[in-house]
Amino acid sequence: GTSAFGQPTVALTPRDWATVVGRQVAWRRALLALNRRLTRSDDLLVNVNVLPCSANDLANTLEEMRRENTPAGNVG
Repeated sequence: GTSAFGQPTVALTPRDWATVVGRQVAWRRALLALNRRLTRSDDLLVNVNVLPCSANDLANTLEEMRRENTPAGNVG
């Protein structure tokens, strides 16, 4: 977890920024581009207050998904 604009936040770093952004509607692409310039980061920031679960549960689920989708011998 981290903090953005004083709010507790989870930072997610997509492997392929262009693909993630390309799937969004125009206004969200513009918002993501602005956020990227302001933070100088490819992280997607998610306010923990809007999550349907705890930040730890999200992190654990994402880690499980990463392991399931990572070829053996290519863990990183």
